[in-house]
Amino acid sequence: MIEIFTVLFGMFCAAMEALITATLLPSMISSLGEMHLYPWVINSFGLTFILAVPFFGKLCDAYSYKKVYFAAVSIFIVGSLLCGFATSMPQLIFFRAIQGIGSGGLITLGVAYFGFFPIEKRAKMQAMVSFVWAFASIIGPVIGATLAEAFSWRWAFFMNVPAGLLVMSLMALFVKPIQKEKQRALLDIKGGIVFALGMMALFYALISIGKLQFSFVQIASAVVGTAFLSYFIKYSLETPNPFIPISMLKNRFILIAVMLGFMAGFFIFCVANFLPLFVQGVLGQSAMTSGKVIVAMAFGSVVGASISGGFLNRLGFQSIALIGAVLLVIGFALFSRINSYASLSDLAIACFLVGAGVSAMANCGIIAVQASTPKALTGSATSLFQFSRSLGSNIGIAVMGGLQLGQFRRGIELAIDDPTIAQLAETPQRIFNAATHAVLPAQQVQAFKDVLAHSIQDVFLGCLLIALLAVGVAIRMSSKKPKEFAEIANPILSEIPNPILPMK
Repeated sequence: MIEIFTVLFGMFCAAMEALITATLLPSMISSLGEMHLYPWVINSFGLTFILAVPFFGKLCDAYSYKKVYFAAVSIFIVGSLLCGFATSMPQLIFFRAIQGIGSGGLITLGVAYFGFFPIEKRAKMQAMVSFVWAFASIIGPVIGATLAEAFSWRWAFFMNVPAGLLVMSLMALFVKPIQKEKQRALLDIKGGIVFALGMMALFYALISIGKLQFSFVQIASAVVGTAFLSYFIKYSLETPNPFIPISMLKNRFILIAVMLGFMAGFFIFCVANFLPLFVQGVLGQSAMTSGKVIVAMAFGSVVGASISGGFLNRLGFQSIALIGAVLLVIGFALFSRINSYASLSDLAIACFLVGAGVSAMANCGIIAVQASTPKALTGSATSLFQFSRSLGSNIGIAVMGGLQLGQFRRGIELAIDDPTIAQLAETPQRIFNAATHAVLPAQQVQAFKDVLAHSIQDVFLGCLLIALLAVGVAIRMSSKKPKEFAEIANPILSEIPNPILPMK
């Protein structure tokens, strides 16, 4: 039991870090300025997280689980410490990239650990993982807001240092070596570099396109990013041990599960990062209040985990995925109606529904992917799903962040006709500073709030469209139950080195 607790605690540290950062983002913007760079605080973390996931997945398959885990925790501690000492937005972006490597390892290795359990028990194990995320969602924003108000947002990073050292101590003392068939470690460095270059160029283009900026640089960035990623896909399909096992997507069962994972990441990070901007910037509430609203999403995750953990073996993959997708549609339909007069209770209800939907859909997806692979490839299969979730969250932040920034700035420029006040359009982060409100006329403050509300409303309208698409994807999921799928798939999977099963 202590082994399970140790792995879950490591995941808890990484999960709480992501959620604390999202809640404190307005405070960071107000402190460091350069609001136009805020999507990169999230994307730098997410990009290195994505790059770390496949590498740690392969290292898990090839080497000692404990040694790989120690490496991930060490990187996480160093990155967190550096983030706490950041004095500018570019520094914070760079240090968050380091932290993302360690977080990617902690999450991937944690999920992979439960992939070594018998398949009929994995639904309950993944439900435990969801409970960890939910618990982190409950206390993470509250702890972060408390530290920010009492000391500084920097303590949200500093507190990871003792927590990480505790994880390493528990791992050394209580976690036994995992008995599994090891594979030769063939790390695809070339693929990782090509993928990283392509994603950086594409993220830059997506943020710019969201702002409706179409200069030569943005267009060239989109072309270069697309070219790199196209080559990466072709290269990965021809390479025996690619950076990302794209060939697994030939199995329609895995493909659909990965698509659900992509959308789950897209949804959860859009809400976690844009809702605090709304609560603090539009409603004028504190970081503590925004953290309490996000907590509703955590309770929703508990419900979603209960649905998937308790009923997946009874209802099958398709039913659980569809329940999750429908909950998402309802939640974002409520979010799409928000304005500067929205109540906290309305936001909490929408958060609850989104949390439940994402949790049910994501748990269904990860179990589906792990059910399709033997133990020898559990790490790689898990990394593929985690990669899809991370990619979804980063593309969501890139596109929606660009959309929100563009709409916000254009709205300010149209709403403000006083030349002295119009200068605020160049420093929009001041909307999160109470001192700004004190020196501006009330009608101008309200104009700022209305513009910010409309820009975030556009984000949630986009999420609603994606949620409707998620319903269509969920319908295509297999209706089989995990145990039925295991009885059919596993004997076949164990006989071949790179399993690609037809959809049942």
